[in-house]
Amino acid sequence: MRRLAIIATLAIGSFGCIGYGAGLWFARDNQTGENQTGRVLAGPANPHGHAASASAPYLVRVETITVPIQRQNSVIFVVADFAVAVVHPKYVARYQRPAYSARLRAEIMDAMQKASKTAVFLGPTIESATLSSEIRTQLQNVFEGVDDVLTLMLYKHDIGY
Repeated sequence: MRRLAIIATLAIGSFGCIGYGAGLWFARDNQTGENQTGRVLAGPANPHGHAASASAPYLVRVETITVPIQRQNSVIFVVADFAVAVVHPKYVARYQRPAYSARLRAEIMDAMQKASKTAVFLGPTIESATLSSEIRTQLQNVFEGVDDVLTLMLYKHDIGY
């Protein structure tokens, strides 16, 4: 019985180590793959679908952000997806790290909260170009290498009470 427990423990431990090593191998492979560099091939920055030129921006996609904005008789929920264009691939690698990604996301949320106090959010629609320029201005003051902020998706839902 003792022998069976030792064999089972060694088997589970060795398969765990193999799985962990394989996970590290595949994660490293995905981070250095060509599609993970952030180079724009087609999308909002290059709508014609042509191959990206040498001067095309590098993009860092920020996860979906939901910002509740309290008004006098309602709450506005703004749901947005952003991509941050940076000037060099080293910034893509930097801003895709979890710590920088969280700081980038928090700064965008802060910029959206500040913009909610201006006329950007008052009308029935939100001007995505105006919102992007306000977010870009705030990000350029905090993060180096930020070239532009692209709005990929923007949704506003007003709930009255």
